[in-house]
Amino acid sequence: MNGNRKIVVVSTVGIVALVLTTGWSVLAGDAWPPEPWQVNTMEGVWSVVDNAAPGEFTIVVLGAEDPRTGTSSALLDTIGHDWTGNGLFADIESHTPWYGTRVRTGKDIVQGTSVIYFMKDTKPRPTVTWFAVYNETCTLTDPDTAEASGMLSIYSAVEHPGHKLGNLPNQDKNKDGLPDAGEKPILCIPRHGIAHRIGLLPPCELAPKP
Repeated sequence: MNGNRKIVVVSTVGIVALVLTTGWSVLAGDAWPPEPWQVNTMEGVWSVVDNAAPGEFTIVVLGAEDPRTGTSSALLDTIGHDWTGNGLFADIESHTPWYGTRVRTGKDIVQGTSVIYFMKDTKPRPTVTWFAVYNETCTLTDPDTAEASGMLSIYSAVEHPGHKLGNLPNQDKNKDGLPDAGEKPILCIPRHGIAHRIGLLPPCELAPKP
């Protein structure tokens, strides 16, 4: 019993001596303490350009990410786009911004879903005639740049008999702003864009007076 105790004491003293004479790097490795995992954030304001859609761009505002769930809110507005589709959706006269949710699914990968509503400006109040759902995946290539790819799905919010795409039903009968269960989009359009963070830009400098 005493012999075993002496062995334990001697072993402990030996380990302490090893640490004091050689340093922590012997036990922990040269990378101690470890570098923290750097994660880029999408929180902030972005400008998104799709090269396949010249003359338009989208401004995206992303809220703070919930550290418990990795989710954040999004507000988007596309500028310069012809939402009537060159007359295919002729009853579109106005639209809302995009409203969305984003979820971090990887170190620099964020997936999102956004919805937008298109209206005919009837009186006494506008009528929602179409709506669209956009599903996308964004990959941050550096802290201020992201690449986004996704699919735009368009739905009919009222009946459109005799439409160019067929006799289209009301796909939101319960009027909750989302496709009813089992409804398929009438049209799907792939999109791809490059996003750049909008940071502080240099102000105009007035020329000195002569």
